[in-house]
Amino acid sequence: MARSADPLELGVDMSQQHCSGEFLVILASSGDPAAYASTLRPAHEQAGGEAKYLRTSDSCNSFVQEIDGNDVYAAYLGPFDSAWQACEARGRIGYGGSYVRELRSDQERRTPCACEYSSSELPRISRGDGGAVGSLDRPLRLRREELVVLRRPQHEA
Repeated sequence: MARSADPLELGVDMSQQHCSGEFLVILASSGDPAAYASTLRPAHEQAGGEAKYLRTSDSCNSFVQEIDGNDVYAAYLGPFDSAWQACEARGRIGYGGSYVRELRSDQERRTPCACEYSSSELPRISRGDGGAVGSLDRPLRLRREELVVLRRPQHEA
């Protein structure tokens, strides 16, 4: 991992990430020079100072390399050895719009994070007349980046 200066003056050295097979939590990114610092600084602060940032053109090519001829910068957490560790960190930080990216040259898609919840932890879903809506044993796709799996408890009281 090569270290560079802090060109956006965020108070942290820019740290490039090469295609290592590890995982990053991307908190925010920008391809607009006028918005680089104002986009990445809040992500760094929300992460309690844990976040670093990179220039995508100097990092793994699984990232968008430029937008309209402008460099793209991204604030991130990691790297993590597994998608599970990255997803856990993403959940802990809770920064809206964040996603997990694998550092692999043939990986252009975001890595989905699966979250399992017992049905006792979720609100009761009904039609309004007290009738059940359906089984909660199937995965529900909420957004392209997130997959939530609902599970019935083993022993219903």
